[in-house]
Amino acid sequence: MKKLFPKSVVLLSCLFASLLSFNSCTKNSYDKVVAFQMDPTFNIGMISGTVGFSNLNNILSDSNSSLKFGNDSSVTFYWKGNISSFTTTDFIPSFTSNPNVFSLDVNNRTILQNAPANIPFTVSDAQSLNITPVRAQSIDIDSIWLKSGIVQIVVNNTFNEPCKIVLSVPGIIQSNGKLFTDTFVVKANAISIDSIDISNKKIDMTNGGTTTNNLLVNYSITLTKVKSGAEPNGNLTFTQQINHPVMKLMFADVHHQNFFTSRVANIPLNAFKIQQLSSNAIKFTNDTINLNFSNTFGVPMSFSFTQLMGKDANNQPHYLNVGGITPSTFLIPASTSLGVAAKTTMSLNNNNPATVGSLLSIPDFLSTLPTSIMPQFSAVSNPGTAPKNVNFIKDDSKGSIDAQIIIPLDMKINSFITKDTFNFYLGDMGKVDSFTLRLALNNGMPLGLGATLSLVDSTVKPYKVIYTMSDTLLKPAIIDPVSNKVISKTLNIKDFILGSKVMPLLKKVNKIIFKGTLSSPSSGNQSAKIYSNQTIDINIGAKAHYKMN
Repeated sequence: MKKLFPKSVVLLSCLFASLLSFNSCTKNSYDKVVAFQMDPTFNIGMISGTVGFSNLNNILSDSNSSLKFGNDSSVTFYWKGNISSFTTTDFIPSFTSNPNVFSLDVNNRTILQNAPANIPFTVSDAQSLNITPVRAQSIDIDSIWLKSGIVQIVVNNTFNEPCKIVLSVPGIIQSNGKLFTDTFVVKANAISIDSIDISNKKIDMTNGGTTTNNLLVNYSITLTKVKSGAEPNGNLTFTQQINHPVMKLMFADVHHQNFFTSRVANIPLNAFKIQQLSSNAIKFTNDTINLNFSNTFGVPMSFSFTQLMGKDANNQPHYLNVGGITPSTFLIPASTSLGVAAKTTMSLNNNNPATVGSLLSIPDFLSTLPTSIMPQFSAVSNPGTAPKNVNFIKDDSKGSIDAQIIIPLDMKINSFITKDTFNFYLGDMGKVDSFTLRLALNNGMPLGLGATLSLVDSTVKPYKVIYTMSDTLLKPAIIDPVSNKVISKTLNIKDFILGSKVMPLLKKVNKIIFKGTLSSPSSGNQSAKIYSNQTIDINIGAKAHYKMN
């Protein structure tokens, strides 16, 4: 007969042990359970162990979350991870170069009209070659290095004579420090294409005249008449552009760029994904959200929240009072040299911001136990009214916003309700007249627990409740009101008796619904500070009374 009970008692014992999400070792023990009298019964000492908040590391820790223990054994929950990163393509998606088409109607110049044969005639001109960053606002480029790019010049010659073209681009500086020049010949009545590779060359855009982001190209065109007399109509048509420019490094004034107008990040707090009926029952008292900014752009930026929303385990949204953040924008300094990140930290704590209506302060916001936090923010470059900045941007420039959420486990808990359902089966209880489960719990934690256990038949909808057990299982340990440390543990012994009228019904029980209510001392009005050395001693035993035939 003894084999009927250990499995079910272990299940029920694990149920109680799991109500605080603890993990504990179980072992057979007979000496730590208050003795039962021997009559037509048998006694089973099932569980003897000690659990504490240090066991929560197995539950609250993930790739971003952890519990840390201070020198005084205090416990603090940390979340650390990246919430947003932005790169050069976020700031400047690409560059374009629109074709610039112009004609030189050399025939209308009387010098060429009356020029003798075989005497070279030269005419000069200059045009701008544009390269434009794709942004809503203008960016004034001072100099730029392209990772790749080809200057393409297409010349259509409708004269009866070939022409020699010498072009120079004073803004393109070659590796030897000399300015770029090139010479090519366009045959009579023909089209010629000249391509110039400007990859990894410095391009000085200050020679673009009065038009922003244009590169000056000087042309010298030489025609030699084959014979004297009037020259038939003809002209030279030029089409010039930069094909597929890809930036490597740029020095420029980027002005005010609203490059994040509605960026939304997501912070998953998996440690808070506990099944619960109600939040707003935990009040953290000393929380901090640190935002760590890293910036390798040579561009100062200002950052501001437009919204910060969190969703609790019941998928209910809660909003931080971002309007109360002071200052409302936070400066991200520019990198002072290539490849070196500028860093700064912004901290939000108890006093920043305050609760206004349904918009919450940091402690109130985190006390909703958000399973995810979604900040929405915007940023602008070169903030303020300072003189224009000469900024630098590399193709691998990067900005990042890393968050750190720090929650010391110093809190007020008032009627925090948690609920879960467990499979449960007692087996054949036909010869059992009554069944008693005894719990001896010695609580060294500053938390009280009330619990209701409902034994149900889940084969019908809604579940049919067969039997309910409800009581205060744990009284809080006695704590020092100043230090919040435990002075002494509190012992609580409780028997759950299932009598003869109930026993026949238990064969239909296949699940237990557990509903627990946690509170800190003084009905949640006193803070409970959690230390890693606070423990609960658990001793569980059972006895069954058999029918005597």
